Amino acid sequence: MFKMGSHRLAGHKDNHSGLMNNQQMDEFRIKMDVDAGSEWEPLCTMQKKDRGSVSAFLKDVSFFSKGPRRYNAARIEVPAPAFLDDNVLSTQAGFGKILDPIAKNGGDLADRIVTTSPDVTVSTNLGLWVNRRGIFARDAVADIVIAYQGCVAPEAIEAAGRIMCDRRDIGVLAVTSADRLNAGWTAAKRARHRGMIHAESYVERLMTQLPSHCVIVTVIDGHPLTLSWLGSVAGHKVVPLGVEHFGQTGTIADLHNHFSIDADAIVDAVEQLSPGKPLRFRAV
Repeated sequence: MFKMGSHRLAGHKDNHSGLMNNQQMDEFRIKMDVDAGSEWEPLCTMQKKDRGSVSAFLKDVSFFSKGPRRYNAARIEVPAPAFLDDNVLSTQAGFGKILDPIAKNGGDLADRIVTTSPDVTVSTNLGLWVNRRGIFARDAVADIVIAYQGCVAPEAIEAAGRIMCDRRDIGVLAVTSADRLNAGWTAAKRARHRGMIHAESYVERLMTQLPSHCVIVTVIDGHPLTLSWLGSVAGHKVVPLGVEHFGQTGTIADLHNHFSIDADAIVDAVEQLSPGKPLRFRAV
Protein backbone atom coordinates (compact mmCIF):
# COMPACT_ATOMS: atom_id res chain seq x y z
CA MET A 1 0.00 0.00 0.00
CA PHE A 2 1.41 3.43 -0.87
CA LYS A 3 -0.09 6.88 -0.55
CA MET A 4 -0.38 9.82 -2.95
CA GLY A 5 -1.73 12.96 -1.34
CA SER A 6 -4.94 11.98 0.44
CA HIS A 7 -5.62 8.99 -1.82
CA ARG A 8 -4.47 5.49 -0.95
CA LEU A 9 -3.54 3.23 -3.86
CA ALA A 10 -3.48 -0.52 -3.31
CA GLY A 11 -0.57 -2.53 -4.64
CA HIS A 12 3.20 -2.64 -4.28
CA LYS A 13 4.92 0.29 -5.95
CA ASP A 14 7.52 -1.96 -7.60
CA ASN A 15 4.77 -3.92 -9.32
CA HIS A 16 2.30 -1.14 -10.10
CA SER A 17 4.89 1.57 -10.95
CA GLY A 18 6.13 4.30 -8.66
CA LEU A 19 5.24 7.98 -8.84
CA MET A 20 8.14 10.28 -9.75
CA ASN A 21 8.45 13.98 -8.96
CA ASN A 22 9.65 16.58 -11.51
CA GLN A 23 13.28 16.35 -10.44
CA GLN A 24 13.28 12.57 -10.76
CA MET A 25 11.67 12.80 -14.21
CA ASP A 26 14.33 15.28 -15.37
CA GLU A 27 17.09 12.98 -14.13
CA PHE A 28 15.47 10.05 -15.94
CA ARG A 29 15.10 12.12 -19.16
CA ILE A 30 18.75 13.13 -19.11
CA LYS A 31 19.85 9.56 -18.44
CA MET A 32 17.82 8.43 -21.48
CA ASP A 33 19.42 11.23 -23.58
CA VAL A 34 16.08 12.84 -24.41
CA ASP A 35 15.95 16.60 -25.06
CA ALA A 36 13.58 18.64 -22.90
CA GLY A 37 10.26 19.11 -24.68
CA SER A 38 10.78 16.22 -27.11
CA GLU A 39 9.67 13.41 -24.79
CA TRP A 40 6.76 12.43 -27.07
CA GLU A 41 8.66 12.65 -30.35
CA PRO A 42 9.09 9.38 -32.28
CA LEU A 43 12.47 7.72 -31.74
CA CYS A 44 13.38 10.26 -29.05
CA THR A 45 15.19 7.61 -27.00
CA MET A 46 17.41 6.49 -29.88
CA GLN A 47 20.88 7.85 -30.44
CA LYS A 48 20.64 10.98 -32.57
CA LYS A 49 22.98 9.62 -35.26
CA ASP A 50 20.64 6.69 -35.93
CA ARG A 51 17.31 8.50 -36.01
CA GLY A 52 17.50 9.58 -39.67
CA SER A 53 18.21 6.12 -41.08
CA VAL A 54 15.61 4.43 -38.89
CA SER A 55 12.98 7.02 -39.79
CA ALA A 56 13.69 6.52 -43.51
CA PHE A 57 13.43 2.75 -43.10
CA LEU A 58 10.08 2.98 -41.32
CA LYS A 59 8.60 5.13 -44.07
CA ASP A 60 9.15 2.29 -46.57
CA VAL A 61 7.58 -0.55 -44.59
CA SER A 62 4.18 -1.72 -45.86
CA PHE A 63 2.25 -0.38 -42.88
CA PHE A 64 3.36 3.22 -43.55
CA SER A 65 4.13 3.16 -47.27
CA LYS A 66 0.63 4.32 -48.30
CA GLY A 67 0.79 7.36 -46.07
CA PRO A 68 -1.28 8.30 -43.00
CA ARG A 69 -4.56 6.49 -42.51
CA ARG A 70 -7.50 8.52 -41.26
CA TYR A 71 -10.98 7.14 -40.81
CA ASN A 72 -14.24 8.80 -39.88
CA ALA A 73 -16.25 6.92 -37.28
CA ALA A 74 -20.02 7.13 -37.39
CA ARG A 75 -21.79 8.46 -34.31
CA ILE A 76 -23.32 5.63 -32.28
CA GLU A 77 -25.96 5.47 -29.61
CA VAL A 78 -24.82 4.64 -26.09
CA PRO A 79 -26.91 3.03 -23.34
CA ALA A 80 -28.24 4.94 -20.37
CA PRO A 81 -25.80 5.59 -17.51
CA ALA A 82 -25.12 2.67 -15.20
CA PHE A 83 -26.02 3.44 -11.60
CA LEU A 84 -24.21 1.43 -8.94
CA ASP A 85 -26.08 1.19 -5.64
CA ASP A 86 -23.39 -0.59 -3.60
CA ASN A 87 -22.58 1.02 -0.26
CA VAL A 88 -18.90 0.14 -0.60
CA LEU A 89 -17.30 -0.60 -3.95
CA SER A 90 -13.80 -0.48 -5.40
CA THR A 91 -13.25 1.38 -8.65
CA GLN A 92 -12.21 -1.88 -10.34
CA ALA A 93 -15.37 -3.68 -9.24
CA GLY A 94 -17.45 -0.73 -10.42
CA PHE A 95 -15.62 -0.76 -13.75
CA GLY A 96 -16.49 -4.43 -14.22
CA LYS A 97 -20.15 -3.85 -13.29
CA ILE A 98 -20.44 -1.04 -15.83
CA LEU A 99 -18.90 -3.05 -18.66
CA ASP A 100 -20.81 -6.27 -17.94
CA PRO A 101 -24.28 -5.11 -19.15
CA ILE A 102 -22.66 -3.47 -22.18
CA ALA A 103 -21.04 -6.80 -23.08
CA LYS A 104 -24.22 -8.73 -22.32
CA ASN A 105 -26.48 -6.53 -24.48
CA GLY A 106 -23.98 -6.19 -27.32
CA GLY A 107 -24.46 -3.52 -29.99
CA ASP A 108 -22.29 -0.87 -31.61
CA LEU A 109 -20.72 0.39 -28.41
CA ALA A 110 -19.67 -3.09 -27.26
CA ASP A 111 -18.21 -3.79 -30.70
CA ARG A 112 -15.99 -0.70 -30.47
CA ILE A 113 -14.60 -0.99 -26.96
CA VAL A 114 -11.00 -2.15 -26.78
CA THR A 115 -9.56 -3.36 -23.46
CA THR A 116 -5.81 -3.66 -22.97
CA SER A 117 -5.12 -5.45 -19.70
CA PRO A 118 -4.42 -9.12 -20.51
CA ASP A 119 -2.13 -9.65 -17.51
CA VAL A 120 -4.57 -8.23 -14.92
CA THR A 121 -7.90 -9.16 -16.46
CA VAL A 122 -9.23 -10.78 -13.28
CA SER A 123 -8.00 -8.14 -10.83
CA THR A 124 -9.51 -5.37 -12.96
CA ASN A 125 -12.86 -7.19 -13.06
CA LEU A 126 -12.78 -7.75 -16.82
CA GLY A 127 -13.45 -11.49 -16.57
CA LEU A 128 -17.13 -11.14 -17.49
CA TRP A 129 -16.28 -8.80 -20.36
CA VAL A 130 -13.74 -11.25 -21.79
CA ASN A 131 -16.11 -14.22 -21.50
CA ARG A 132 -19.20 -12.47 -22.88
CA ARG A 133 -17.34 -10.92 -25.80
CA GLY A 134 -15.26 -14.04 -26.61
CA ILE A 135 -12.15 -11.87 -26.82
CA PHE A 136 -9.65 -14.73 -26.93
CA ALA A 137 -11.79 -17.01 -29.10
CA ARG A 138 -10.70 -17.72 -32.64
CA ASP A 139 -13.90 -19.56 -33.41
CA ALA A 140 -17.48 -19.20 -32.18
CA VAL A 141 -17.59 -22.16 -29.82
CA ALA A 142 -19.45 -22.66 -26.58
CA ASP A 143 -17.84 -22.71 -23.17
CA ILE A 144 -18.47 -25.85 -21.16
CA VAL A 145 -18.86 -26.34 -17.39
CA ILE A 146 -18.94 -29.84 -15.93
CA ALA A 147 -20.62 -29.82 -12.52
CA TYR A 148 -20.39 -33.03 -10.52
CA GLN A 149 -21.11 -34.41 -7.08
CA GLY A 150 -19.88 -37.56 -5.39
CA CYS A 151 -17.80 -40.45 -6.60
CA VAL A 152 -17.93 -39.44 -10.27
CA ALA A 153 -15.15 -36.91 -9.65
CA PRO A 154 -12.48 -38.93 -11.55
CA GLU A 155 -14.87 -39.33 -14.50
CA ALA A 156 -15.63 -35.59 -14.64
CA ILE A 157 -11.98 -34.59 -14.37
CA GLU A 158 -10.91 -37.08 -17.03
CA ALA A 159 -13.65 -35.89 -19.38
CA ALA A 160 -12.68 -32.25 -18.87
CA GLY A 161 -9.07 -33.04 -19.75
CA ARG A 162 -10.10 -34.82 -22.94
CA ILE A 163 -12.51 -32.09 -24.00
CA MET A 164 -9.91 -29.39 -23.30
CA CYS A 165 -7.76 -30.70 -26.14
CA ASP A 166 -10.26 -29.34 -28.69
CA ARG A 167 -12.48 -26.81 -26.88
CA ARG A 168 -11.67 -23.66 -24.93
CA ASP A 169 -12.62 -22.50 -21.43
CA ILE A 170 -13.56 -25.78 -19.81
CA GLY A 171 -14.47 -25.49 -16.15
CA VAL A 172 -15.13 -28.15 -13.51
CA LEU A 173 -17.38 -27.38 -10.54
CA ALA A 174 -17.27 -29.70 -7.54
CA VAL A 175 -20.59 -29.59 -5.70
CA THR A 176 -20.05 -30.83 -2.16
CA SER A 177 -23.74 -30.57 -1.24
CA ALA A 178 -26.49 -29.94 -3.78
CA ASP A 179 -28.92 -29.49 -0.89
CA ARG A 180 -26.91 -26.71 0.78
CA LEU A 181 -26.18 -25.04 -2.54
CA ASN A 182 -29.86 -25.02 -3.50
CA ALA A 183 -30.89 -23.87 -0.02
CA GLY A 184 -28.62 -20.84 -0.29
CA TRP A 185 -30.10 -19.97 -3.68
CA THR A 186 -33.70 -20.18 -2.53
CA ALA A 187 -32.86 -18.23 0.66
CA ALA A 188 -31.36 -15.40 -1.42
CA LYS A 189 -34.46 -15.28 -3.61
CA ARG A 190 -36.72 -15.04 -0.55
CA ALA A 191 -34.54 -12.30 0.90
CA ARG A 192 -34.78 -10.23 -2.29
CA HIS A 193 -38.54 -10.71 -2.31
CA ARG A 194 -38.62 -9.23 1.20
CA GLY A 195 -36.69 -6.13 0.17
CA MET A 196 -33.06 -7.15 0.65
CA ILE A 197 -32.16 -6.29 -2.94
CA HIS A 198 -28.43 -7.00 -2.50
CA ALA A 199 -28.92 -10.57 -1.28
CA GLU A 200 -26.97 -12.96 -3.47
CA SER A 201 -26.20 -16.63 -3.03
CA TYR A 202 -22.90 -18.34 -3.68
CA VAL A 203 -24.23 -20.24 -6.67
CA GLU A 204 -25.57 -17.01 -8.19
CA ARG A 205 -22.13 -15.43 -7.93
CA LEU A 206 -20.71 -18.42 -9.78
CA MET A 207 -23.33 -18.81 -12.50
CA THR A 208 -23.72 -15.13 -13.38
CA GLN A 209 -20.05 -15.03 -14.36
CA LEU A 210 -20.66 -17.54 -17.14
CA PRO A 211 -21.55 -16.29 -20.63
CA SER A 212 -25.14 -16.92 -21.64
CA HIS A 213 -24.15 -19.43 -24.34
CA CYS A 214 -22.30 -21.63 -21.86
CA VAL A 215 -23.44 -25.25 -21.60
CA ILE A 216 -23.52 -26.95 -18.20
CA VAL A 217 -23.13 -30.72 -18.04
CA THR A 218 -24.18 -32.07 -14.63
CA VAL A 219 -23.01 -35.51 -13.52
CA ILE A 220 -23.99 -37.39 -10.37
CA ASP A 221 -24.35 -41.01 -9.26
CA GLY A 222 -27.91 -40.14 -8.27
CA HIS A 223 -31.01 -38.77 -9.95
CA PRO A 224 -30.08 -36.23 -12.68
CA LEU A 225 -32.58 -33.68 -11.30
CA THR A 226 -30.36 -33.31 -8.24
CA LEU A 227 -28.08 -30.92 -10.14
CA SER A 228 -30.07 -29.99 -13.24
CA TRP A 229 -31.55 -26.91 -11.47
CA LEU A 230 -28.17 -25.20 -11.86
CA GLY A 231 -29.28 -24.05 -15.31
CA SER A 232 -32.18 -22.12 -13.78
CA VAL A 233 -29.90 -19.89 -11.72
CA ALA A 234 -28.82 -17.75 -14.68
CA GLY A 235 -30.64 -19.32 -17.64
CA HIS A 236 -28.01 -21.71 -19.03
CA LYS A 237 -28.60 -24.81 -21.12
CA VAL A 238 -28.11 -27.96 -19.03
CA VAL A 239 -27.28 -31.53 -20.00
CA PRO A 240 -28.12 -33.62 -16.89
CA LEU A 241 -26.50 -37.02 -16.51
CA GLY A 242 -27.40 -39.35 -13.66
CA VAL A 243 -29.08 -42.54 -12.50
CA GLU A 244 -32.81 -42.95 -13.14
CA HIS A 245 -33.22 -46.66 -12.34
CA PHE A 246 -31.91 -48.51 -9.33
CA GLY A 247 -31.22 -52.14 -8.39
CA GLN A 248 -28.45 -53.07 -10.83
CA THR A 249 -25.27 -54.70 -9.60
CA GLY A 250 -21.77 -54.67 -11.04
CA THR A 251 -18.41 -52.99 -10.76
CA ILE A 252 -18.29 -49.22 -10.40
CA ALA A 253 -16.89 -48.90 -13.92
CA ASP A 254 -19.61 -51.13 -15.38
CA LEU A 255 -22.39 -49.23 -13.59
CA HIS A 256 -21.05 -45.84 -14.60
CA ASN A 257 -20.91 -47.03 -18.18
CA HIS A 258 -24.42 -48.55 -17.97
CA PHE A 259 -25.96 -45.30 -16.69
CA SER A 260 -23.88 -43.08 -19.01
CA ILE A 261 -22.12 -41.17 -16.26
CA ASP A 262 -18.55 -42.18 -17.10
CA ALA A 263 -15.94 -40.05 -18.90
CA ASP A 264 -16.93 -41.42 -22.31
CA ALA A 265 -20.58 -40.44 -21.76
CA ILE A 266 -19.66 -36.92 -20.63
CA VAL A 267 -17.43 -36.37 -23.66
CA ASP A 268 -20.11 -37.80 -25.94
CA ALA A 269 -22.76 -35.46 -24.45
CA VAL A 270 -20.56 -32.43 -25.05
CA GLU A 271 -19.82 -33.59 -28.60
CA GLN A 272 -23.49 -34.01 -29.50
CA LEU A 273 -25.12 -31.14 -27.63
CA SER A 274 -22.70 -28.22 -27.91
CA PRO A 275 -21.22 -26.44 -30.95
CA GLY A 276 -17.53 -26.50 -31.70
CA LYS A 277 -14.84 -28.46 -33.48
CA PRO A 278 -15.03 -32.29 -33.34
CA LEU A 279 -13.59 -33.88 -30.23
CA ARG A 280 -10.71 -36.19 -31.05
CA PHE A 281 -10.77 -38.03 -27.73
CA ARG A 282 -14.45 -38.96 -27.53
CA ALA A 283 -15.85 -42.41 -26.86
CA VAL A 284 -15.41 -44.88 -29.72
